[in-house]
Amino acid sequence: ISSGEINDYLAELRYVNNYSYGYIESFLKLFYLIFGQAYSRNYLSSEKYSRLCVYKNGKIKMPVKKSVDVKDIVTYSKQEMEKMDEYFKGKNVETAYMIGKFAGLRSAECYGLTWDCINFKDGTMRIDKQMKTEDGLIKLKSLKTVNSKRKIYMHKALRDYLYELSQKTKEYEVTFVAQRAQNEKMILDADGTKRSSLELVNTLPNGKIQTDFILWTDDHDRYFEDHLASFAAPQAKDFASALTVLHAEATAQGILSQGEDSLFLVGMLAWLTLEARCVTALYPPIPPNYDGNCWRYAGEMRSGSLRRCGVNYHRIPSADGTCRYLGFRFSEFSHRPMLSRREIDCCRALASDLPWDDAETVAEVIRDEAAVRNSDGTFCSRIPYLSEMQRKELDRLAEAYLMPLMPRYQRFVEQFSAGFELLFPRHLQEDAQRVCHGLFRGCFDLLICYCVREGLLPPPVGRRCEVIVEVSAR
Repeated sequence: ISSGEINDYLAELRYVNNYSYGYIESFLKLFYLIFGQAYSRNYLSSEKYSRLCVYKNGKIKMPVKKSVDVKDIVTYSKQEMEKMDEYFKGKNVETAYMIGKFAGLRSAECYGLTWDCINFKDGTMRIDKQMKTEDGLIKLKSLKTVNSKRKIYMHKALRDYLYELSQKTKEYEVTFVAQRAQNEKMILDADGTKRSSLELVNTLPNGKIQTDFILWTDDHDRYFEDHLASFAAPQAKDFASALTVLHAEATAQGILSQGEDSLFLVGMLAWLTLEARCVTALYPPIPPNYDGNCWRYAGEMRSGSLRRCGVNYHRIPSADGTCRYLGFRFSEFSHRPMLSRREIDCCRALASDLPWDDAETVAEVIRDEAAVRNSDGTFCSRIPYLSEMQRKELDRLAEAYLMPLMPRYQRFVEQFSAGFELLFPRHLQEDAQRVCHGLFRGCFDLLICYCVREGLLPPPVGRRCEVIVEVSAR
């Protein structure tokens, strides 16, 4: 490979694919790292390495900058800072805001900060770890490089704020002792040991952990509550009746006939079918982040006494690719940590009476309450299994019983989304559009809650709403 070929590749990323200049720069650094390591191990000759990385006129280099790549440093005015101070005052994210404002920590470093890293005596803050999520678990991880570890001298305003917070935390330990004990989580520390989530600086008074997800305020939950009746009432009776008939027909055909809350599971699966038919708009694209990947955190944190709204939807393929786990969480259902692909295979085998001799995985699914041991020594999956043939029949029933309700339901979703999007600050409008894109499914939760409250549907037992679905071989 020549430096010219690599330079052509970098230019294509910039001028054809329109990736950001900073993103392409990470590729340049990677090439230098690869060729440097190859040279140090004698995989490259000195002459070849020099042509790639040393000679000024022939080495790998960045494409010429466009005018849009040259940007002035943007600063906030005093008035803008005062507005932000006022906005974050008293919010759950005020601590994160104060640390970011006065110490300049990255968000992951901010939420990974623990009280033992703060020294009020000499006014310093030690930054040596960050919060990350791996396999759906919150963990404290080491920083990317040794040079990232640092000690920061705190601004007086930040030191005073954190000192006051530390004193309040001691009061919370007494006032909210039961709540904090219930919400405490043991998280894996950077050194491999486990530590309490209550040691994190960014923890709510009741002990709930804070993360660097987009944190929603009570305004969003309150919007659901305030508009529940006006949006849901006109169609609730027809919806409840159609869902009940659909469930009865599915049960008669042996489709997901077992389970405490099969009514809601059948309804949610049917709703996914209708969503695929009715939602034609594409999901708003996510531009590449600083790391080149296209992702966004869209987590929800309950902040107050109002119930959590919407539907959480997990879709995880099995290890062998023949099925996938679907897990739904309505407002009234409990939450399950994500199952591993091996655990999904195990539950599928147990639900289908197939042999399974991995005792360790069986023990894991029993621990996670995904399976139980029968009195005769056999094992039974608590997660039902839906074959491809059964899924096709369920899709047909959804078309027959629920599709006629869709025109009115779609108008309901559009009206609801229009007001809901306005609750997001201007800098999160793109994220708001992505959230509203999922409200076709999320408003299903509104109808369920309203119908349960009005006695049109039976209340859920409230364990879990989940299924393992066979994947088509096509």
